[in-house]
Formats: sequence, C-alpha cells, structure tokens
Amino acid sequence: MSEQHAEGGPAGPPPAGDGEHSREQPPPAGGREQPPPTGGREQPPPANGWEAPQSDPEPDPFAALGRALLAAIPPELLAAVARAVKQLLAALRRLLEWLIARLRGPRPDSEPPTVRDIPIE
Repeated sequence: MSEQHAEGGPAGPPPAGDGEHSREQPPPAGGREQPPPTGGREQPPPANGWEAPQSDPEPDPFAALGRALLAAIPPELLAAVARAVKQLLAALRRLLEWLIARLRGPRPDSEPPTVRDIPIE
C-alpha cells in the first residue's frame, strides 16, 4: 500500500515540472547560492579572509583564569617573584656557560697540565 497525505495525494515531494505548486526557486546564475540579506548592513571580510569574527573576548578559559589569579596577587609580591626568577635565570645562564666552556676543552692561552710518570712495579 502507498502512503497518502492528508490532502489525498501520494507521499513524497511534488513533481519537479509542476510550476504552480513548486516552492523551490531556481538556482541563481553562476551556480552559487546567494548569501542571506543583511538588512542593508554589509560587514567587512575578516583579516585573513576566512576567519569568523570572535564574539567572545577571551575564548580560552584557562587564560581568563590566569588573568584573574594574576589580578588577585599584590604588586609587591609580583615584583619579588619577578626579581627571584630573574636571578634564577642569570644563575642558570652562568652554569650553562661554565659547562660549555668545560666541554670545549682548555683555552689555548692557558698552561698545559703537568704530567709526571708513575713507576709501575
């Protein structure tokens, strides 16, 4: 048995050749769909041409949490932590320079190490 609509017609879309009952509009010239009207306001395209503009000023929740925590810390404590980190990085740099100098070997202007023979009995 075939399904019937409430009007008594067969189920499915109306025939494509029926112009009176067809609600579909013919495709526009060029084969591309036209964008919906914007009400007279035309927005400029994104900078890269493909990005959608972001409506949320802070899309990353972790960055927002970090900014909130940073705002809660007193400026004196931030300055002290910054000084400590700066000193730590300077010490790390000196350590790396010392290690690199040791790996390169003795400097040419330094005196050679003293060597003495040890008798084997």
